[in-house]
Amino acid sequence: MKGKKSKRKNKNKSKKNKKSKKAKKSKNAKKTKLSGRTCGRAVSDECLDKAVTYMKILKDKVGNFKRQFTRISKQNKTGGKKSGKKDVFKGALTRLIESGGGNVSALSCGGSTDNAGAKQLNNLTSTLKKCSDDIKKACDPSNLPKPNLTEANACNKTMTTFTTKVDECRKKTGTEACTCWTSTDLATMEKKIKTCALSKKANEMADAIKKCRNAFGKCRKYEDAVGTVIHSCAVSKKALLAKLKSLKKNKKKLEELKDKLSALSKKTMRATRQTITCATVITTSQTIITFVKQNPASTLIFTQASTVTSVTVTCTSTEKTQITTLIVQVSASILSIERETAAVQENFKELTGNEATDAEIETGEECINSDCSPIDEDDSSNTATTAADATASTAATTPKPVATTKAPAVRKRFRKSVEDILKSKLV
Repeated sequence: MKGKKSKRKNKNKSKKNKKSKKAKKSKNAKKTKLSGRTCGRAVSDECLDKAVTYMKILKDKVGNFKRQFTRISKQNKTGGKKSGKKDVFKGALTRLIESGGGNVSALSCGGSTDNAGAKQLNNLTSTLKKCSDDIKKACDPSNLPKPNLTEANACNKTMTTFTTKVDECRKKTGTEACTCWTSTDLATMEKKIKTCALSKKANEMADAIKKCRNAFGKCRKYEDAVGTVIHSCAVSKKALLAKLKSLKKNKKKLEELKDKLSALSKKTMRATRQTITCATVITTSQTIITFVKQNPASTLIFTQASTVTSVTVTCTSTEKTQITTLIVQVSASILSIERETAAVQENFKELTGNEATDAEIETGEECINSDCSPIDEDDSSNTATTAADATASTAATTPKPVATTKAPAVRKRFRKSVEDILKSKLV
């Protein structure tokens, strides 16, 4: 028994010795591997540091510079284009002065040199006269705060080369990649790139091009107002009041027509003596709606509506269906008259400084022609209206061509000025 125990002890000792030797070998092997990794990391860390640094420069410094450089170049071209159009407002200015009588020192509107329209003429003329110089000053490339182009182009070239080199290094692996990242070429370009800066000039250029656009936009805004003031000054206060009076009468009469049609659509049919038929009421209403579409201020609207608003008729169920449709169309016609009234009031305000009051409209004269077109008081060829025209308009049941008045010279100038403005915007 003792022999067996001694043998077991010897076996256990030999196992422990073997394990001890293996443990020592393993520790030595780990030390060797660790030292090997440490030696390798010295090179890898340097590559990694350089790669991270250059990639960050490429993303931030180079990326920002190139965006700013491109933006400045485009803004410089924008300034050049705006500056090249500095004289496009001269055509509108010429027409504006012509419409005011030709004397830039005493421009008149509607025969007056001190009304609201005349003041607006002077305001627009004063601004448009400065447009050419203001736009040149704000937009001409020679006046824009550009950076030193020689330095900027040199920086841009260096950054292009740097970008190409970094892309090459990214495609390499192992020792070849490390050699690339640690090259003196990249280090030299890095130093150069650090001296490149466009942020300040980019901000200055952005502010300058904003002022350029504002200068051009201001002139464009004033040019847009030219057509309105010329149109307002082309007619007299008296003519505008006459048109407003006709519009007011037409609206009231159409409201009566709408009420009449509503009543007819509900009225029970019964035998009565009728001066006109329901079919005539329908036809006349359709004619009135057409007149409103052609000219909401036409005196024919009031005349025609008056022939049907006070009659007594009865209608069939089919005719009532037609009348229901007409009610909707008459409502739309009333809205059209309201919009036209607002537009005429705007012209009146442009001419006088204020909208026409109800009292002014009420005491105003009637239109002197059936289409109630504003005409030049001095144009005697437009002042005659014949009794035959009035008789024909009363009897009319279908739309007929309305005779137009002879356009005075001032209205021709207005059309010409608008044409010039439209042409200038296409340049």
